[in-house]
Amino acid sequence: MTELPGTDNLRNPTGPIRASLEYAASAYGSGRAWYGVNGATGCIMAAVYATVGPGSRVLLGKDSHVSVSNALKVAGAVPVYLPAEADPATGVPIGVGQGRYIEALKDDPGIRCVIVTRPNYYGVCRHIGGLCEYAGHKGVTVVCDESHGAHLPFSDRLPAGSIALGADICVHGAHKTLPCLTQGAMMHAVGGKADYGRLDEAMSTFQTTSPSYLIVCSIEGAVRYMVRHGARGYERLHGMLGRLDSALPGMGVRRCNYEGDGEQDFSRVVLDVAGLGIGGAEAERSLRRMGVAVEMADERRVVCIAGVADVRDDFIRLTEGLRHLRRRT
Repeated sequence: MTELPGTDNLRNPTGPIRASLEYAASAYGSGRAWYGVNGATGCIMAAVYATVGPGSRVLLGKDSHVSVSNALKVAGAVPVYLPAEADPATGVPIGVGQGRYIEALKDDPGIRCVIVTRPNYYGVCRHIGGLCEYAGHKGVTVVCDESHGAHLPFSDRLPAGSIALGADICVHGAHKTLPCLTQGAMMHAVGGKADYGRLDEAMSTFQTTSPSYLIVCSIEGAVRYMVRHGARGYERLHGMLGRLDSALPGMGVRRCNYEGDGEQDFSRVVLDVAGLGIGGAEAERSLRRMGVAVEMADERRVVCIAGVADVRDDFIRLTEGLRHLRRRT
């Protein structure tokens, strides 16, 4: 059921959905929250469209998601790209450092918005506190594509979320790291440079007029679950991943953790299998046959996402799958 008496209206919430959104905003420390039902893509489109206009110069990294590029096209904005970097120790992509963003803002005073991707697909969370502070002084809006970081505020073992670090708007692909249905997403904003009225209008523009309340309810349920159980769940997860780390050296597999200008999301399991003489794609195929759901693979690595729903048997299956890789080579 959608938009019937008693069910409220996602486009203009005044009842239970409004109360749910206020709870979500409180959980994330934002001024306002919005639920998205067509993934982080819809929220990215809304965030960009509400923030910039035709001819606006927008600073972003070349590692940004395709939805960001599409949003800039729709808004008629002009992208100013910065090259993404790689970790010299592991070769893992690490995005753009805040120092390079700040230098670019100094060189180009016409930039009105910065779009940061954090964390990236490898769980790397670069520092952005200094960038947010500098942008605040210059009146530049900071939008964070935090699609892979909806879980960050719920454990002290995880990097801080972008809202806590001073971002004006952030977008979460909630279904990526929270226990909710695919397409579930959120947008959060803090007053000041973020115009709530324009964000309301933009969310109505880029979302269906027939939203799935199954998705909406699943987002609400996921946020409430994380508030109540997230810290304990990630503590348990940290212990299970510690046991996996202890077993990796004997398998010829190396876990990649970024230790530079930023932090690593420990729940993003980045495994370098090149020491086995195979590539990431081959390792992914083998692990999937062993019942391990691999998130992605590149030339030499596989990436798995560990979440609060994972249990001991899941890590046993992953460990056995990695041992199988060693035996195959």
